[in-house]
Amino acid sequence: MRAFYRRLVEAGKLKKIALIAVMRQMLHAALNLLAANPNFVLVREHRCFCNSPLRNLG
Repeated sequence: MRAFYRRLVEAGKLKKIALIAVMRQMLHAALNLLAANPNFVLVREHRCFCNSPLRNLG
């Protein structure tokens, strides 16, 4: 991804445009992963500090 970004910037693209192109490429990679494996689970277990004593420190 870094090489792709650098190549776009060196070719004269604005940095924000190059960043958006990289994000779009990452999104396509994620969607291709989901299409190839519909049972893919990104997070198996939800870890939340909702009921943690650490939440009430502030």
